[in-house]
Amino acid sequence: MKNTSLALACLIASLLALASPVRADEYQERVLSYDSGEVTDFERLYVEAAKVDFAGVKDWDATYLMGVSIFGRRYGGGSDPAKSYTNVAITDAEGKVLAQKLIPYSQYASEEGWVYVELPSVKIDEPISVVVYPYAREEFGVEIGYTEKSRFFRSYQGNPSSGFTPVEGKFDWMIRITVRNKLEPLVFIDATEISGINYLHYDDGTADGFFTFQRGGAMVGFKNQGYKTLEDVFVYGRVEGDWFTGKPTFRVFLLDHDLRVITSAQCEYSILTEIPHWSNVDFPDTDLPGDFYILLEPVSRPEASLYLGFDTSGGGYPNYYGTVGAFWDWPLSVLQEKTNWMIRVKVR
Repeated sequence: MKNTSLALACLIASLLALASPVRADEYQERVLSYDSGEVTDFERLYVEAAKVDFAGVKDWDATYLMGVSIFGRRYGGGSDPAKSYTNVAITDAEGKVLAQKLIPYSQYASEEGWVYVELPSVKIDEPISVVVYPYAREEFGVEIGYTEKSRFFRSYQGNPSSGFTPVEGKFDWMIRITVRNKLEPLVFIDATEISGINYLHYDDGTADGFFTFQRGGAMVGFKNQGYKTLEDVFVYGRVEGDWFTGKPTFRVFLLDHDLRVITSAQCEYSILTEIPHWSNVDFPDTDLPGDFYILLEPVSRPEASLYLGFDTSGGGYPNYYGTVGAFWDWPLSVLQEKTNWMIRVKVR
């Protein structure tokens, strides 16, 4: 086999886990698999899918699926691999789709190897299945690797119409999942990393409180001192309630000096967690015509709320409450001139 790096990494991680006890409340991440890491052969699936069942980690309080790894290779030609796709789905025991993503053939190399598919987080309360539809054709497609050297056999073949049956022969698809025990961010952004040249902000980096809104949101005004482009927006906050399974969203607006919309980005609450931290909003690079405002509307509801951080270091900077086209009456008990919303921007 030409690519054994993932199998080796799993082995090393297992040995380290045995050698170093980890507290139950510490962040942990694992790769779950049944295959040995040694490919036996490849299968072309034309109208059927490869399915592998997984359960959560028994010694964790919670298990969250973050992504799927598939060992495969691309074959044939005569078609643009960027315009043909494999379908990767996560389903429950009843076949309900919990997460799904189309992966272009172009992500698979003609030589065998692992392809990692990042997916929206799925909490594994009950056993789930990873279902991969290659949609292979005679002249071109993607082949899925399998191994006969397996500790368990949890692999199936079929489709929702005809049903799934255990694969013929003793083998397992080389399909794995990456899981973790907490939804805290993998990478924390320190306030010092988003300070200095090309970063605009008024907060001092330390939250003195948090506030949320069902209507409108927090607005911060910025003077344009020759900047051409808005590159990134950063917010400091936390979420509460059913923010994970409900998939609620909030919106961040770039407004001009008259509070008119230049552009906006819609984000899931899950880019934040119950642990307050800085998060980077996936915002498009946008030309700046002059002075501008950033507006964050949490769209909080009783079942799920987003709380934005603020400090009270003062300064009388342009921090407001409002919506597109309008400033509204200040809602906090803290004086407006002492409040700085924890919203930062990167410009160039």
